[in-house]
Amino acid sequence: FDKKISRKWMFRLVNNIFWNDQDYSVELTNGPSWFQTINEKMGLSYNLRVNSSNTPSFAVNNYSASIGFRQLLYKKWFFWTISPAINFPRENNFYRTPSLTLRFDAILGSI
Repeated sequence: FDKKISRKWMFRLVNNIFWNDQDYSVELTNGPSWFQTINEKMGLSYNLRVNSSNTPSFAVNNYSASIGFRQLLYKKWFFWTISPAINFPRENNFYRTPSLTLRFDAILGSI
């Protein structure tokens, strides 16, 4: 579900379901994202997520909030993203756990 709010803002509602057919487990990821275009090469994303699963019984496993900065580095196929986040995992009694992700993306093939 994507909804363009303005020329520089977009809203997305994320609902992902992952099913493992070996142990019949189901994992769910749900939450909103807002995307902000800074210019033609840079953008920001603001994300809130709830992760849950059905094993051993249905329960929430993590809450997370993150901000992502993405920039086009070369032509229209090589990007980098840096995302600071804060997680609240069940295994830490939902105590805050900060993280930082650095990612490089290359799109190969036709665009």
